[in-house]
Amino acid sequence: MLNNTSQAEGSPNSDSRRLLSEIEIADQKLGFKEIYGVVILAANNAVAFWMAFIVVYVNPGDTPHTSMEKDLGLTQTEYGLLSGVTYSLLSALFSIFSGSLVDKFSRKWTLVIAAFLWSGLTFTQSFATNFVTIIIPRIVMEIALTANQASSLSLISDYFNSKYRARACSFYQFGLYVGLGFGSFSIIITKLIGWRNAFRVCAGFGGFIAFLTIFISEPQRGKFNSEQDNQDFKDISLSMSRFEKLKKSLKIIFTNKICIFLCLSNMVRIFGTSTIGFWAVRFFKSKFPDYQNEYSIFNGISLITINLISLYVGGALGDHYDNKNPAVKSYIVAIGCLISFPFLLVAFVFSTNFWLSSSLFMLSFLFSESWYGNVLSMIQNVFPSQLVGSATAVFLVSGGISGACSNLLLGILSDKYHTSKNPKAAGNLLIILVGISYIGSAPLFIISGYFYKKYILSKSKGEKCPKIVEEEEENEE
Repeated sequence: MLNNTSQAEGSPNSDSRRLLSEIEIADQKLGFKEIYGVVILAANNAVAFWMAFIVVYVNPGDTPHTSMEKDLGLTQTEYGLLSGVTYSLLSALFSIFSGSLVDKFSRKWTLVIAAFLWSGLTFTQSFATNFVTIIIPRIVMEIALTANQASSLSLISDYFNSKYRARACSFYQFGLYVGLGFGSFSIIITKLIGWRNAFRVCAGFGGFIAFLTIFISEPQRGKFNSEQDNQDFKDISLSMSRFEKLKKSLKIIFTNKICIFLCLSNMVRIFGTSTIGFWAVRFFKSKFPDYQNEYSIFNGISLITINLISLYVGGALGDHYDNKNPAVKSYIVAIGCLISFPFLLVAFVFSTNFWLSSSLFMLSFLFSESWYGNVLSMIQNVFPSQLVGSATAVFLVSGGISGACSNLLLGILSDKYHTSKNPKAAGNLLIILVGISYIGSAPLFIISGYFYKKYILSKSKGEKCPKIVEEEEENEE
Protein backbone atom coordinates (compact mmCIF):
# COMPACT_ATOMS: atom_id res chain seq x y z
CA MET A 1 0.00 0.00 0.00
CA LEU A 2 2.94 2.31 0.56
CA ASN A 3 4.65 2.37 -2.77
CA ASN A 4 4.00 2.50 -6.47
CA THR A 5 0.56 2.64 -7.96
CA SER A 6 -1.27 -0.39 -9.19
CA GLN A 7 0.60 -2.68 -11.51
CA ALA A 8 -2.63 -4.25 -12.65
CA GLU A 9 -3.85 -3.80 -16.18
CA GLY A 10 -6.28 -0.94 -16.75
CA SER A 11 -9.94 -1.86 -16.46
CA PRO A 12 -12.80 -0.41 -18.48
CA ASN A 13 -14.41 2.80 -17.27
CA SER A 14 -17.51 0.97 -16.07
CA ASP A 15 -15.41 -1.33 -13.89
CA SER A 16 -13.49 1.65 -12.52
CA ARG A 17 -16.69 3.42 -11.57
CA ARG A 18 -18.02 0.25 -9.95
CA LEU A 19 -14.86 -0.25 -7.90
CA LEU A 20 -14.78 3.37 -6.80
CA SER A 21 -18.43 3.30 -5.80
CA GLU A 22 -17.67 0.36 -3.52
CA ILE A 23 -15.20 2.34 -1.44
CA GLU A 24 -17.08 3.06 1.76
CA ILE A 25 -15.62 5.64 4.12
CA ALA A 26 -17.19 5.50 7.57
CA ASP A 27 -18.51 8.81 8.84
CA GLN A 28 -16.55 10.34 11.68
CA LYS A 29 -18.05 12.11 14.66
CA LEU A 30 -15.98 15.24 15.16
CA GLY A 31 -15.43 16.32 18.76
CA PHE A 32 -13.83 19.20 20.63
CA LYS A 33 -10.29 17.81 20.49
CA GLU A 34 -10.35 17.54 16.67
CA ILE A 35 -11.84 21.01 16.19
CA TYR A 36 -9.58 22.64 18.80
CA GLY A 37 -6.58 20.81 17.38
CA VAL A 38 -7.03 21.93 13.78
CA VAL A 39 -7.85 25.52 14.86
CA ILE A 40 -4.63 25.78 16.91
CA LEU A 41 -2.62 24.14 14.12
CA ALA A 42 -4.03 26.70 11.67
CA ALA A 43 -3.19 29.48 14.15
CA ASN A 44 0.41 28.24 14.36
CA ASN A 45 0.52 28.17 10.57
CA ALA A 46 -0.74 31.77 10.50
CA VAL A 47 1.89 32.98 12.94
CA ALA A 48 4.64 31.01 11.19
CA PHE A 49 3.88 32.59 7.82
CA TRP A 50 3.46 36.03 9.37
CA MET A 51 6.98 35.66 10.74
CA ALA A 52 8.30 34.30 7.45
CA PHE A 53 6.80 37.13 5.38
CA ILE A 54 6.91 40.08 7.79
CA VAL A 55 10.13 41.37 6.21
CA VAL A 56 8.13 41.94 3.02
CA TYR A 57 5.81 44.46 4.68
CA VAL A 58 7.93 46.44 7.15
CA ASN A 59 9.23 48.93 4.59
CA PRO A 60 6.37 51.40 3.96
CA GLY A 61 8.30 54.55 4.88
CA ASP A 62 11.51 56.30 3.89
CA THR A 63 12.94 56.69 7.39
CA PRO A 64 14.91 54.13 9.45
CA HIS A 65 11.99 53.98 11.91
CA THR A 66 9.49 52.88 9.25
CA SER A 67 11.75 50.97 6.85
CA MET A 68 13.82 47.96 7.79
CA GLU A 69 15.70 48.24 4.50
CA LYS A 70 16.66 51.86 5.18
CA ASP A 71 17.58 51.15 8.79
CA LEU A 72 19.77 48.13 8.02
CA GLY A 73 21.07 49.42 4.66
CA LEU A 74 19.98 46.43 2.60
CA THR A 75 20.48 46.02 -1.15
CA GLN A 76 17.79 44.38 -3.27
CA THR A 77 19.88 41.21 -3.47
CA GLU A 78 20.30 41.16 0.32
CA TYR A 79 16.57 41.73 0.66
CA GLY A 80 15.94 38.76 -1.64
CA LEU A 81 18.25 36.61 0.49
CA LEU A 82 16.62 37.79 3.71
CA SER A 83 13.01 37.56 2.60
CA GLY A 84 12.76 34.54 0.37
CA VAL A 85 15.97 32.71 -0.43
CA THR A 86 17.01 31.69 3.09
CA TYR A 87 13.45 30.72 4.02
CA SER A 88 12.98 28.56 0.93
CA LEU A 89 16.47 27.08 0.94
CA LEU A 90 16.47 26.22 4.63
CA SER A 91 13.02 24.67 4.22
CA ALA A 92 14.53 22.45 1.57
CA LEU A 93 17.59 21.53 3.64
CA PHE A 94 15.94 20.86 7.00
CA SER A 95 12.42 19.69 6.16
CA ILE A 96 13.41 16.03 5.80
CA PHE A 97 15.17 16.15 9.17
CA SER A 98 12.07 17.71 10.75
CA GLY A 99 9.82 15.19 9.03
CA SER A 100 11.82 12.22 10.32
CA LEU A 101 11.82 13.82 13.80
CA VAL A 102 8.04 14.15 13.65
CA ASP A 103 7.65 10.51 12.57
CA LYS A 104 9.70 9.31 15.57
CA PHE A 105 8.79 11.65 18.44
CA SER A 106 5.72 13.42 19.81
CA ARG A 107 4.30 15.69 17.13
CA LYS A 108 2.59 17.89 19.70
CA TRP A 109 5.71 18.60 21.77
CA THR A 110 7.89 19.00 18.68
CA LEU A 111 5.49 21.72 17.54
CA VAL A 112 5.27 23.36 20.99
CA ILE A 113 9.06 23.62 21.35
CA ALA A 114 9.46 24.88 17.77
CA ALA A 115 6.68 27.47 18.23
CA PHE A 116 8.30 28.98 21.33
CA LEU A 117 11.65 28.96 19.54
CA TRP A 118 10.47 30.74 16.38
CA SER A 119 8.59 33.33 18.44
CA GLY A 120 11.66 34.11 20.57
CA LEU A 121 13.87 34.43 17.51
CA THR A 122 11.42 36.81 15.83
CA PHE A 123 11.66 38.99 18.93
CA THR A 124 15.46 38.80 18.71
CA GLN A 125 15.40 40.08 15.11
CA SER A 126 13.82 43.34 16.27
CA PHE A 127 17.20 44.33 17.79
CA ALA A 128 19.21 43.86 14.57
CA THR A 129 21.61 46.60 13.47
CA ASN A 130 22.73 45.30 10.05
CA PHE A 131 22.26 42.47 7.56
CA VAL A 132 24.40 39.99 9.50
CA THR A 133 22.67 40.55 12.87
CA ILE A 134 19.22 39.97 11.40
CA ILE A 135 19.98 37.07 9.08
CA ILE A 136 21.61 34.88 11.76
CA PRO A 137 18.57 34.70 14.12
CA ARG A 138 16.36 34.57 11.06
CA ILE A 139 18.16 31.49 9.76
CA VAL A 140 17.66 29.68 13.09
CA MET A 141 14.01 30.80 13.12
CA GLU A 142 13.48 29.43 9.63
CA ILE A 143 14.98 26.08 10.65
CA ALA A 144 12.48 25.93 13.52
CA LEU A 145 9.66 26.76 11.08
CA THR A 146 10.32 23.54 9.17
CA ALA A 147 8.67 21.65 12.05
CA ASN A 148 5.41 23.53 11.49
CA GLN A 149 3.85 21.76 8.53
CA ALA A 150 5.40 18.33 9.09
CA SER A 151 4.05 18.18 12.67
CA SER A 152 0.67 19.68 11.86
CA LEU A 153 -0.13 17.62 8.79
CA SER A 154 0.88 14.42 10.52
CA LEU A 155 -1.48 15.30 13.39
CA ILE A 156 -4.29 16.12 10.95
CA SER A 157 -3.94 12.70 9.32
CA ASP A 158 -4.79 11.18 12.72
CA TYR A 159 -7.42 13.76 13.71
CA PHE A 160 -9.54 13.15 10.58
CA ASN A 161 -10.30 10.23 8.31
CA SER A 162 -9.94 10.55 4.52
CA LYS A 163 -13.52 11.83 4.18
CA TYR A 164 -12.58 15.11 5.88
CA ARG A 165 -8.87 15.50 5.16
CA ALA A 166 -9.02 17.82 2.14
CA ARG A 167 -11.24 20.22 4.08
CA ALA A 168 -9.11 19.89 7.22
CA CYS A 169 -5.92 20.54 5.24
CA SER A 170 -7.61 23.46 3.50
CA PHE A 171 -8.62 24.99 6.84
CA TYR A 172 -5.09 24.45 8.13
CA GLN A 173 -3.69 26.11 5.01
CA PHE A 174 -6.12 28.99 5.55
CA GLY A 175 -3.80 29.90 8.41
CA LEU A 176 -1.19 30.79 5.79
CA TYR A 177 -3.44 33.49 4.34
CA VAL A 178 -4.39 34.77 7.78
CA GLY A 179 -0.66 35.12 8.38
CA LEU A 180 -0.20 36.94 5.08
CA GLY A 181 -3.20 39.12 5.93
CA PHE A 182 -1.63 40.13 9.23
CA GLY A 183 1.62 40.62 7.36
CA SER A 184 -0.19 43.07 5.11
CA PHE A 185 -1.59 44.89 8.14
CA SER A 186 2.05 45.20 9.28
CA ILE A 187 2.37 48.05 6.77
CA ILE A 188 0.08 50.16 8.94
CA ILE A 189 1.56 48.78 12.18
CA THR A 190 5.02 49.80 10.97
CA LYS A 191 3.84 53.29 10.09
CA LEU A 192 2.33 53.67 13.57
CA ILE A 193 4.97 52.12 15.83
CA GLY A 194 7.98 51.31 13.64
CA TRP A 195 9.32 48.13 12.06
CA ARG A 196 11.07 46.90 15.21
CA ASN A 197 7.87 47.02 17.25
CA ALA A 198 6.00 45.30 14.39
CA PHE A 199 8.39 42.36 14.84
CA ARG A 200 7.72 42.39 18.60
CA VAL A 201 3.94 42.37 18.13
CA CYS A 202 4.28 39.38 15.80
CA ALA A 203 6.52 37.57 18.30
CA GLY A 204 4.00 38.21 21.09
CA PHE A 205 1.18 36.60 19.11
CA GLY A 206 3.46 33.66 18.36
CA GLY A 207 4.24 33.09 22.01
CA PHE A 208 0.53 33.18 22.91
CA ILE A 209 -0.36 30.59 20.25
CA ALA A 210 2.59 28.43 21.34
CA PHE A 211 1.12 28.40 24.86
CA LEU A 212 -2.30 27.33 23.53
CA THR A 213 -0.61 24.53 21.56
CA ILE A 214 0.29 22.84 24.85
CA PHE A 215 -3.39 21.85 25.22
CA ILE A 216 -3.90 20.08 21.88
CA SER A 217 -4.15 16.28 21.96
CA GLU A 218 -1.64 13.77 20.60
CA PRO A 219 -3.80 11.19 18.77
CA GLN A 220 -2.89 7.57 18.32
CA ARG A 221 -0.52 7.32 15.37
CA GLY A 222 -2.06 5.41 12.48
CA LYS A 223 -5.57 5.77 13.90
CA PHE A 224 -7.23 5.75 10.47
CA ASN A 225 -4.79 3.49 8.64
CA SER A 226 -6.15 0.26 7.26
CA GLU A 227 -5.11 -2.88 9.14
CA GLN A 228 -2.99 -3.87 6.15
CA ASP A 229 -1.17 -0.52 6.10
CA ASN A 230 -0.36 -0.77 9.80
CA GLN A 231 0.82 -4.36 9.42
CA ASP A 232 2.99 -3.51 6.41
CA PHE A 233 4.61 -0.65 8.27
CA LYS A 234 5.15 -2.81 11.36
CA ASP A 235 6.73 -5.58 9.29
CA ILE A 236 9.35 -3.31 7.71
CA SER A 237 10.16 -1.58 11.02
CA LEU A 238 10.65 -4.39 13.54
CA SER A 239 14.17 -5.42 12.58
CA MET A 240 15.51 -1.99 11.60
CA SER A 241 17.60 0.61 13.36
CA ARG A 242 16.36 4.21 13.24
CA PHE A 243 18.77 5.02 10.40
CA GLU A 244 17.66 1.98 8.41
CA LYS A 245 14.04 2.86 9.04
CA LEU A 246 14.58 6.42 7.79
CA LYS A 247 16.48 5.12 4.76
CA LYS A 248 13.71 2.64 3.93
CA SER A 249 10.99 5.23 4.50
CA LEU A 250 12.66 7.70 2.14
CA LYS A 251 13.17 4.96 -0.44
CA ILE A 252 9.44 4.16 -0.30
CA ILE A 253 8.57 7.85 -0.67
CA PHE A 254 11.02 8.62 -3.48
CA THR A 255 9.90 5.62 -5.55
CA ASN A 256 6.21 6.45 -5.29
CA LYS A 257 4.96 7.77 -8.63
CA ILE A 258 2.23 9.87 -7.05
CA CYS A 259 4.71 11.55 -4.70
CA ILE A 260 7.26 12.08 -7.48
CA PHE A 261 4.79 13.90 -9.73
CA LEU A 262 3.26 15.85 -6.86
CA CYS A 263 6.76 17.05 -5.93
CA LEU A 264 7.50 18.03 -9.53
CA SER A 265 4.14 19.83 -9.68
CA ASN A 266 4.90 21.53 -6.40
CA MET A 267 8.30 22.73 -7.59
CA VAL A 268 6.80 24.42 -10.64
CA ARG A 269 3.80 25.80 -8.73
CA ILE A 270 5.76 27.15 -5.74
CA PHE A 271 8.04 29.02 -8.13
CA GLY A 272 5.08 31.28 -8.88
CA THR A 273 3.61 31.25 -5.38
CA SER A 274 6.89 32.38 -3.84
CA THR A 275 7.32 35.02 -6.52
CA ILE A 276 3.91 36.52 -5.72
CA GLY A 277 4.25 36.12 -1.96
CA PHE A 278 7.54 37.93 -1.59
CA TRP A 279 7.48 40.38 -4.51
CA ALA A 280 3.90 41.44 -5.34
CA VAL A 281 3.82 43.90 -2.43
CA ARG A 282 6.94 45.59 -3.83
CA PHE A 283 5.29 45.84 -7.23
CA PHE A 284 2.25 47.60 -5.77
CA LYS A 285 4.46 49.90 -3.68
CA SER A 286 6.46 50.82 -6.78
CA LYS A 287 3.50 51.28 -9.14
CA PHE A 288 1.00 52.83 -6.71
CA PRO A 289 3.09 54.59 -4.02
CA ASP A 290 0.18 56.77 -2.85
CA TYR A 291 -2.04 53.78 -1.98
CA GLN A 292 0.01 51.96 0.66
CA ASN A 293 -2.57 52.25 3.45
CA GLU A 294 -5.36 51.20 1.10
CA TYR A 295 -3.27 48.27 -0.12
CA SER A 296 -2.50 47.18 3.44
CA ILE A 297 -6.17 47.05 4.46
CA PHE A 298 -7.64 45.79 1.17
CA ASN A 299 -4.95 43.16 0.68
CA GLY A 300 -5.17 41.95 4.28
CA ILE A 301 -8.95 41.58 4.32
CA SER A 302 -9.07 40.06 0.84
CA LEU A 303 -6.38 37.50 1.57
CA ILE A 304 -8.35 36.25 4.56
CA THR A 305 -11.86 36.25 3.06
CA ILE A 306 -11.24 35.24 -0.56
CA ASN A 307 -8.79 32.50 0.31
CA LEU A 308 -11.15 31.07 2.92
CA ILE A 309 -13.77 30.68 0.19
CA SER A 310 -11.27 29.22 -2.27
CA LEU A 311 -9.78 26.77 0.19
CA TYR A 312 -13.11 25.57 1.61
CA VAL A 313 -14.85 25.14 -1.75
CA GLY A 314 -11.82 23.44 -3.28
CA GLY A 315 -11.39 21.12 -0.29
CA ALA A 316 -15.13 20.31 -0.08
CA LEU A 317 -15.27 19.45 -3.78
CA GLY A 318 -12.16 17.28 -3.47
CA ASP A 319 -13.57 15.39 -0.48
CA HIS A 320 -16.99 14.96 -2.12
CA TYR A 321 -15.71 13.49 -5.38
CA ASP A 322 -12.70 11.58 -4.05
CA ASN A 323 -14.55 8.26 -3.89
CA LYS A 324 -16.23 8.84 -7.26
CA ASN A 325 -13.31 10.08 -9.33
CA PRO A 326 -10.16 10.71 -7.26
CA ALA A 327 -8.47 12.47 -10.19
CA VAL A 328 -10.94 15.35 -9.67
CA LYS A 329 -8.62 16.71 -6.99
CA SER A 330 -5.89 17.24 -9.56
CA TYR A 331 -8.39 18.72 -12.05
CA ILE A 332 -9.50 21.30 -9.48
CA VAL A 333 -5.88 22.32 -8.94
CA ALA A 334 -4.94 22.47 -12.64
CA ILE A 335 -8.05 24.39 -13.72
CA GLY A 336 -7.59 26.86 -10.87
CA CYS A 337 -4.04 27.65 -12.00
CA LEU A 338 -5.10 28.23 -15.60
CA ILE A 339 -8.13 30.39 -14.79
CA SER A 340 -6.23 32.64 -12.37
CA PHE A 341 -3.41 33.55 -14.76
CA PRO A 342 -5.37 36.04 -16.95
CA PHE A 343 -6.39 37.96 -13.80
CA LEU A 344 -2.74 38.33 -12.86
CA LEU A 345 -1.76 39.30 -16.40
CA VAL A 346 -4.09 42.30 -16.36
CA ALA A 347 -3.22 43.19 -12.75
CA PHE A 348 0.56 43.22 -13.27
CA VAL A 349 0.90 44.36 -16.89
CA PHE A 350 -2.11 46.12 -18.41
CA SER A 351 -3.96 47.93 -15.63
CA THR A 352 -2.94 51.44 -14.56
CA ASN A 353 -5.68 51.76 -11.92
CA PHE A 354 -4.89 50.71 -8.34
CA TRP A 355 -8.36 49.41 -7.51
CA LEU A 356 -8.63 47.38 -10.72
CA SER A 357 -5.14 45.90 -10.31
CA SER A 358 -5.55 45.03 -6.65
CA SER A 359 -9.07 43.63 -7.19
CA LEU A 360 -7.96 41.36 -10.03
CA PHE A 361 -4.93 40.32 -8.02
CA MET A 362 -7.16 39.24 -5.14
CA LEU A 363 -9.75 37.58 -7.41
CA SER A 364 -7.04 35.39 -8.91
CA PHE A 365 -6.71 33.73 -5.49
CA LEU A 366 -10.36 32.67 -5.66
CA PHE A 367 -9.31 30.10 -8.28
CA SER A 368 -5.63 29.47 -7.68
CA GLU A 369 -5.53 28.77 -3.95
CA SER A 370 -7.84 25.74 -3.81
CA TRP A 371 -4.84 23.56 -4.56
CA TYR A 372 -2.98 22.96 -1.32
CA GLY A 373 -5.67 21.15 0.66
CA ASN A 374 -6.36 18.75 -2.18
CA VAL A 375 -2.69 18.01 -2.82
CA LEU A 376 -1.86 17.47 0.85
CA SER A 377 -4.85 15.16 1.32
CA MET A 378 -3.60 13.06 -1.61
CA ILE A 379 -0.29 12.58 0.22
CA GLN A 380 -2.11 11.72 3.45
CA ASN A 381 -4.34 9.20 1.66
CA VAL A 382 -1.40 7.48 -0.04
CA PHE A 383 0.94 7.12 2.95
CA PRO A 384 0.10 5.80 6.44
CA SER A 385 0.45 8.38 9.20
CA GLN A 386 3.75 6.80 10.31
CA LEU A 387 5.22 8.18 7.07
CA VAL A 388 3.16 11.35 6.60
CA GLY A 389 5.72 13.56 8.34
CA SER A 390 8.56 12.38 6.11
CA ALA A 391 6.40 12.39 2.96
CA THR A 392 5.22 15.93 3.72
CA ALA A 393 8.83 16.95 4.32
CA VAL A 394 9.90 15.61 0.92
CA PHE A 395 7.02 17.54 -0.64
CA LEU A 396 8.10 20.72 1.17
CA VAL A 397 11.71 20.24 0.10
CA SER A 398 10.67 20.34 -3.54
CA GLY A 399 8.88 23.64 -3.00
CA GLY A 400 11.70 25.05 -0.89
CA ILE A 401 14.27 24.52 -3.62
CA SER A 402 12.00 26.15 -6.18
CA GLY A 403 11.12 29.07 -3.91
CA ALA A 404 14.78 29.78 -3.21
CA CYS A 405 15.53 29.86 -6.93
CA SER A 406 12.64 32.23 -7.72
CA ASN A 407 13.54 34.69 -4.97
CA LEU A 408 17.26 34.69 -5.74
CA LEU A 409 16.50 35.20 -9.44
CA LEU A 410 14.09 38.06 -8.76
CA GLY A 411 16.51 39.70 -6.33
CA ILE A 412 19.25 39.75 -8.96
CA LEU A 413 16.91 40.87 -11.76
CA SER A 414 15.38 43.57 -9.55
CA ASP A 415 18.83 45.04 -8.92
CA LYS A 416 19.65 44.83 -12.63
CA TYR A 417 16.42 46.47 -13.89
CA HIS A 418 15.90 48.82 -10.89
CA THR A 419 12.35 47.59 -10.36
CA SER A 420 11.83 49.74 -7.26
CA LYS A 421 11.78 52.71 -9.66
CA ASN A 422 10.52 50.88 -12.74
CA PRO A 423 7.09 49.31 -12.05
CA LYS A 424 6.67 48.24 -15.68
CA ALA A 425 9.78 46.07 -15.46
CA ALA A 426 8.60 44.73 -12.09
CA GLY A 427 5.21 43.75 -13.55
CA ASN A 428 6.77 42.10 -16.60
CA LEU A 429 9.17 40.06 -14.49
CA LEU A 430 6.38 38.93 -12.19
CA ILE A 431 4.03 37.83 -14.94
CA ILE A 432 6.72 35.95 -16.88
CA LEU A 433 7.77 33.89 -13.87
CA VAL A 434 4.20 33.36 -12.65
CA GLY A 435 3.10 32.33 -16.15
CA ILE A 436 5.83 29.69 -16.34
CA SER A 437 4.71 28.43 -12.94
CA TYR A 438 0.93 28.38 -13.25
CA ILE A 439 0.67 27.17 -16.84
CA GLY A 440 3.57 24.72 -16.50
CA SER A 441 2.26 23.06 -13.33
CA ALA A 442 -1.24 22.28 -14.66
CA PRO A 443 -0.32 19.21 -16.78
CA LEU A 444 1.94 17.88 -14.02
CA PHE A 445 -0.93 18.00 -11.52
CA ILE A 446 -3.16 16.12 -13.99
CA ILE A 447 -0.52 13.38 -14.35
CA SER A 448 -0.35 13.17 -10.54
CA GLY A 449 -4.12 12.70 -10.48
CA TYR A 450 -3.88 9.90 -13.01
CA PHE A 451 -1.51 7.91 -10.79
CA TYR A 452 -3.53 8.77 -7.68
CA LYS A 453 -6.67 7.35 -9.28
CA LYS A 454 -4.81 4.17 -10.21
CA TYR A 455 -3.67 3.84 -6.60
CA ILE A 456 -7.22 4.24 -5.24
CA LEU A 457 -8.44 1.60 -7.68
CA SER A 458 -5.69 -0.83 -6.65
CA LYS A 459 -6.48 -0.19 -2.99
CA SER A 460 -10.16 -0.97 -3.59
CA LYS A 461 -9.06 -4.37 -4.94
CA GLY A 462 -7.03 -5.04 -1.80
CA GLU A 463 -3.75 -5.27 -3.72
CA LYS A 464 -0.53 -5.26 -1.74
CA CYS A 465 2.51 -3.10 -2.34
CA PRO A 466 5.21 -5.12 -4.14
CA LYS A 467 8.11 -3.61 -2.19
CA ILE A 468 6.54 -4.45 1.14
CA VAL A 469 6.07 -8.03 -0.02
CA GLU A 470 9.76 -8.14 -0.97
CA GLU A 471 10.78 -6.78 2.41
CA GLU A 472 8.69 -9.35 4.23
CA GLU A 473 10.20 -12.14 2.14
CA GLU A 474 13.72 -10.90 2.95
CA ASN A 475 12.87 -10.84 6.65
CA GLU A 476 11.52 -14.38 6.47
CA GLU A 477 14.75 -15.61 4.82
